[in-house]
Amino acid sequence: MGRLILLILCVLTLFLSACAEMGDSVSESPLPQSPSLPQSPSPPADTTGETAIGSPDDPAQTTKAVIEAGERWKHVIYGNNGDVILLDIPTDREYSEYVAAVWDKDANDFIDGWEQIRAAVIEEAEQAYEYDGSTLQSIPRTGFHATLMNFDMDSTSFQSTFDWLFYSVTSSTGKSYVLPSEWPVGDDPAPLSDPERSALYVSTSLGIWRITADGLSKQLTSDEYEGKNSSWHEMAAYDGQNGMFRLFWTATAVLSPDKRFIIFRTNRDCYDGPNMSIWCIDLQTDEEQRVLEGNAANIINGFVTDRLALVDERFLLDVTTGMITSVTLPDLPNRSIACTGFGYIVCESYLEEDAGLSSLSVFSVEPETGALIELFNERGVFRGFGFSPSGKFAYASYGTEPNRGAETLLLFDFDNMTAQLLEDVLGEAFQELGGTVSRAVWLTDNSMLLNIFSFVEDIGVYHTWIGNW
Repeated sequence: MGRLILLILCVLTLFLSACAEMGDSVSESPLPQSPSLPQSPSPPADTTGETAIGSPDDPAQTTKAVIEAGERWKHVIYGNNGDVILLDIPTDREYSEYVAAVWDKDANDFIDGWEQIRAAVIEEAEQAYEYDGSTLQSIPRTGFHATLMNFDMDSTSFQSTFDWLFYSVTSSTGKSYVLPSEWPVGDDPAPLSDPERSALYVSTSLGIWRITADGLSKQLTSDEYEGKNSSWHEMAAYDGQNGMFRLFWTATAVLSPDKRFIIFRTNRDCYDGPNMSIWCIDLQTDEEQRVLEGNAANIINGFVTDRLALVDERFLLDVTTGMITSVTLPDLPNRSIACTGFGYIVCESYLEEDAGLSSLSVFSVEPETGALIELFNERGVFRGFGFSPSGKFAYASYGTEPNRGAETLLLFDFDNMTAQLLEDVLGEAFQELGGTVSRAVWLTDNSMLLNIFSFVEDIGVYHTWIGNW
């Protein structure tokens, strides 16, 4: 309930699905013919000199260890100079206590002064840290507010402004970062930071803003299209017969891996039908332009490289030129895209009769032709996938028994073409915890933040640890 507040602010995410907004149907458009799928390569015969996961360049300098990191789960921002910044988020228990304190059940509404209570909960629960390679060091935060704009059906202009709390922090290297006052929880993707510009990008239903560590904010998207503002288009797109507001000014905003471009879906130019176009903001010039016409649903699956985004699971879109290259994914049953990036596409698929088991396939992509090569095909229970900061490694939440779900991690090494269980990489240091991994996020290529579920005196508890190897 308390997280309903987050609905007024959609922070940029890694390809959160906005297909539910416009339906799952995709209008097919002519595409260049894609090459046939090559055969999977054999693992390298000689890996001498290569660095495998769990085997650093100098093993004597790294000790396998699991270090306590507190009760609360943390989210991570990676600096382009090697900084790793983390922020606590309130626990489920703290959120429940907060909801009970601010919600009037009889009135079915928030009580007066709920904003102050919420701010106090966040201030007490959240702390910022810097990871120094082995431990977490607390760093101070400086709060500031930025004014944003959102769709408001109760306003005559269909718009309303609101202030949102952000924090700036400075690492030991002198670099500044922006943190939002509340981060998505559970499996929701974390907000995306732009370390080079000391900024965070925020998307609402009416625009995209850059929030910088000096407390300034700038709206990057235009409020006009063809000389008419968003309020005018909101009325023009209104479906009076069904009482539906059909305008999506900005949706599914995605930041490129090199932080140079933001692409987003919109129907500001095509709200007469069920389709969406894709627009791109060049963050060096802050100029936006349409890069794909609204002739299909154009669901953004994610960036595969710095310039190429997978769209509708069918083609690569060059966000600088608008050129498309066909990609023919295998016709897998109940296929979905689990992750993209670093030149890879990760798919999950399952058969109805598999009773909870699925297959995870990792493909490398040839950018010029769209040709795919299958690198891994694993079977089990999967929930969540993430690349390490360099893209040399990745993890998948993994289990073997559907009734138990994902209990550990499967770690992929792309240099050596191997897949290992987390407990095999960490060894006894991990096994002594005696719990299951509920969440994970990379800190460096050789360390992870782990959320471990275990029973203490017959009570299930979550605890956060750092695994180093």
